[in-house]
Amino acid sequence: MDLEILHTTHFSYAEPVRNSFNETRLQPIHNDRQERLDFGLEINPGTRVGEYRDFYRNVVHYFEVNDPHAELKVTARSRVRTGASPTGAAKNVGVSESLHDYLQASPFVSLPVEIFREAVDAQGAGEDMAKRARCLMEYVHDRFTYEPNVTQVHTHVEEVFRLRRGVCQDLAHAMIALCRSVKIPARYVSGYVYCGDRQEMLGAQASHAWVEVHAGEGGWTALDPTNRCLVDEMHVKVAHGRDYRDVPPVSGNYHGTDRRDLKVVVEVRKI
Repeated sequence: MDLEILHTTHFSYAEPVRNSFNETRLQPIHNDRQERLDFGLEINPGTRVGEYRDFYRNVVHYFEVNDPHAELKVTARSRVRTGASPTGAAKNVGVSESLHDYLQASPFVSLPVEIFREAVDAQGAGEDMAKRARCLMEYVHDRFTYEPNVTQVHTHVEEVFRLRRGVCQDLAHAMIALCRSVKIPARYVSGYVYCGDRQEMLGAQASHAWVEVHAGEGGWTALDPTNRCLVDEMHVKVAHGRDYRDVPPVSGNYHGTDRRDLKVVVEVRKI
C-alpha cells in the first residue's frame, strides 16, 4: 500500500521569541516491511537542518531559529510503501540488540506491584511469550477505553491505569507496563496509521503509537492495542524507544514568553 503523510506542527507565540532549538523525529524508517519513497522537512522561518541518529538509532533532524519570530511551522511530507507482514515481525532488528532498557521502568512507565499482579492474571497460561503478549494487548484493548482529551502528552502510566482511558500513547504505555512486569521486553513505537477504506482504524489522522515486544528467536513483533491487531500495511513506523519521552515528534526550547498556541494536523491518505 502506498501512503502519503502530511504532518504539520504550528506554534504561535504571544510575543516574539528567539534562540529556538528544536529536534524532530518525523522521518519514516526504511526496512523490509516499509519502503520510504520520499521525505521532506520544511521549516518556517527558514533555517538549515542537520541530522543525526539517537541512542536507539532513530533519525533525528535538528535546527535553530535564533532571530525573533512570532510563529514556528514545521511541515513533514512523506511517501511510504508498506507491505503486510503476517506475523507483524520487525525482522530488520537483530536479536543481539540489548533488551535491558525494554525490561526496566522508564520515565512514563513504572512497574508497581499492582500492575504486576494485573499482568500475571491477564497474560494467560503457557510459556509462549508471543501468545502472552497478544493476551496482554487484547486485555488493554478490552479494559481500557480509547478516548481523546482526558489525558495529556505527559500523563504517566499509573494515571492511565487509574483512569482506564486515554489515547493511543496511553494504551501503548499501559501495555508496555504489563509486558515488562512479567519480563516480556517491550518498547514504544511512534508512527502513523491509515484510517482504512471503511474508517475502521482508531488513532488515524494523528500521530499513532503501538508496541513492539521481543519474543525470543522470533525477534520483534508489533502489536497495536488501540486497534487490537498485529501491525500491518496500514501502519507506518517512524521511531522507537522506552516510552514517549524518547520519541516525541517535535521537541525543543526557546527564550521568551511561555504563552503560546500549538496546532498539530496529520493527514494520512492512500495513493
